Amino acid sequence: MSAAIELQAVEKIKSGKGSARALRRQGYLPCVVYGGGKDPVSMAVDPAAIKQQLRRDTLFTAIYDIIGGSKKKEHVLARDLQVDPVTDELLHLDFLRITDSTRINVPVPIQFDNEDACPGLKAGGILQLVRTSADLSCRAASIPEFISVDLSTFNIGDAIRISEVELPSGVTPAITDRDFMIASIQAPKIAVETDDEESVEEAASEEEATSDES
Repeated sequence: MSAAIELQAVEKIKSGKGSARALRRQGYLPCVVYGGGKDPVSMAVDPAAIKQQLRRDTLFTAIYDIIGGSKKKEHVLARDLQVDPVTDELLHLDFLRITDSTRINVPVPIQFDNEDACPGLKAGGILQLVRTSADLSCRAASIPEFISVDLSTFNIGDAIRISEVELPSGVTPAITDRDFMIASIQAPKIAVETDDEESVEEAASEEEATSDES
């Protein structure tokens, strides 16, 4: 687990939509810090680091230290991000106070390895993704940046489930009522598409022949 990312914050901002819009015009992202047996605190942070974590797909697995005007750190985890559906502007972010021993559920990105050695893919199969991340339960200090799926043993028709993934020590699936699927190796569709194309071509040829006769 990498070190916490420091975020400088403006503390004790006014609540309300008008105040939030004014902060966004000034280049800040309004947020709230809650949990840990303390009262929620409204703040605003520079969104640059948040955007960087979004691009890396690690926004919800990174740990942050929010430093306000009082220089008191808030050890937090991002929990909910509101984004404008039209402009993609970041609107609001919720942070949860944590300690290193806090056990939480987090979505962790999935990485697929050894595609070149996968028997199913070498035979022309297609890797069909069901999930790009998996909900895992772990301590805040031990959130993995990603989980790795070794494809070297999977064949066409195989379903890849969470039980077949080697998870780090202390990390378990957050979904416990089923062995959920992550991906599968599907048979190639080239033959079917070729047959469809031939059918279309035959129909077109018959139509042309009929037109010529008339």
